[in-house]
Amino acid sequence: MRCPYCLSSHVRLWHADGDRLYQCRRCHSNIKLFCSPVDVYDETYFQEHYEQVYGKSYEEDEPMIRSYALRRLKEIQKYVPGGVLVDIGAAYGFFLDEARRVGYEVMGVEIHEGSIRYIQDRFGYPVYRSLELVEGDVDVVTAWFTLEHMMDIEGVMQMVVSKLRVGGCLALGLPNGYGAFARFRKREYFRCRPVEHCTEPSLKGIRALLKRYHLRIVHTEIFGLHPERIGLPSRRFWQNLQKKLRLGDTFEVYAVKQEG
Repeated sequence: MRCPYCLSSHVRLWHADGDRLYQCRRCHSNIKLFCSPVDVYDETYFQEHYEQVYGKSYEEDEPMIRSYALRRLKEIQKYVPGGVLVDIGAAYGFFLDEARRVGYEVMGVEIHEGSIRYIQDRFGYPVYRSLELVEGDVDVVTAWFTLEHMMDIEGVMQMVVSKLRVGGCLALGLPNGYGAFARFRKREYFRCRPVEHCTEPSLKGIRALLKRYHLRIVHTEIFGLHPERIGLPSRRFWQNLQKKLRLGDTFEVYAVKQEG
């Protein structure tokens, strides 16, 4: 068994109660050995399942999702101000719609049938069930909290770099498998870790993965600042310290494809 991020074979059993989770000793990413994430993506996934986690349905959370989209697009525009943008794991298409509004030609990749219908009925944007079906080179590929749902990380990355032009941008949002919650409150982390997550990478693991595919990281943002999850007061001081130490429970990475 190898870590899908840094390719190290130094992997240890980390948790065996219920799902068997393994942790890479080199980069500290974690891996679920047997993962069939498609099983949870039924018609209720973005309604009941999302509401259980966030307290509202995906559609009800549209204003917040759009605000995140605008912040992310401002960062992407620094490196690639226009062109073809493909969002992997497009969900209901709110990010695609904001990207279209700021001038990108947009396409989605999605496996959830209800989401595909929603995007096509409401926005009319093209949606594919696989990135492989997208024709031609693209300028931007985004995947917001999607990569961790995929078993074949290598296959996904090979397809991404084959589609992304040199100088194009890959933007990822990911859970931090070696954030404060995972490191200091393991029992609670194991209980809360979504069953559909095949992996949860560390920042070190993502850096190794992107470097292997000639993707140069140009910006990283640390999010998921919840000191109360590890027994500290939910105050700005502790949040700032958590961010400075790069111990947030989620992060975003923006990378540009190099020649290679």
